[in-house]
Amino acid sequence: MESKLFVLALFFCVSFAFVSAQRSKNCDQTLIEADKCLKRLLYVGDWNLTIIRNEADLVAHCRDTKKDMACIKRYQKCLNSFPREVFNLMSRNARQLNKERCEDAKGKAEFLKHIKCLDNSTISVNMCMDKVIVLLDYIANNIKGDRDAMLGSTCCAVHLGLSCFTEKVNENCAKKTGPETSVYVTAKVNQMVADVFDLACAKVPDVASCDKSNPELMKTYRSIIAPSANIKRQQISPLIPLMKVVKKIEL
Repeated sequence: MESKLFVLALFFCVSFAFVSAQRSKNCDQTLIEADKCLKRLLYVGDWNLTIIRNEADLVAHCRDTKKDMACIKRYQKCLNSFPREVFNLMSRNARQLNKERCEDAKGKAEFLKHIKCLDNSTISVNMCMDKVIVLLDYIANNIKGDRDAMLGSTCCAVHLGLSCFTEKVNENCAKKTGPETSVYVTAKVNQMVADVFDLACAKVPDVASCDKSNPELMKTYRSIIAPSANIKRQQISPLIPLMKVVKKIEL
């Protein structure tokens, strides 16, 4: 009898281990898929983007982003607690951005006005997103500390990226679509992570406060992302490194 119970227990243990490993493998693949979908949804920061020129292009883009939204949602079941909370906020913000761009008449017009700036000569602004991704990956692999320290470090990385967008978009677009474009692009990129870091970034709301509170970290960050020519084009969105960071916070 005892031997039968042992065999049964062993069977359940092996089965559980197999299912867990399979789920982990499936979730890794789902994350890769969700990351690709989010990159297309963000639009700015995607080196492989199909440049939108007119309303017909936008209609085609919005048709694709509906599929991207469903793709992103599938990854949700792979997360729990804090990572899921962060992911849900990003997912909700992505839906809101997509709704503004694709369903709201004013949002469509605004998007088409400013996006005219992005073409083959100005697509270099995407390097700002590359910098955010590189810094998030650095945080995931190198920064240690409690939740506040990790979130603060992440806030400062995002602030550097947003300041890059403001500077580069203004530099490339001011004469094409006006100075309002840099404000628009920065606001839309920030909208993706605004809810996630609103409370966490209260003590470090901008680059200046980051420089004051953690000058050594900011010095390290700048050394990583300068010169810009050394930053490789990233084929992922910020989702993969950000999930690494929030999972590290949860441990």
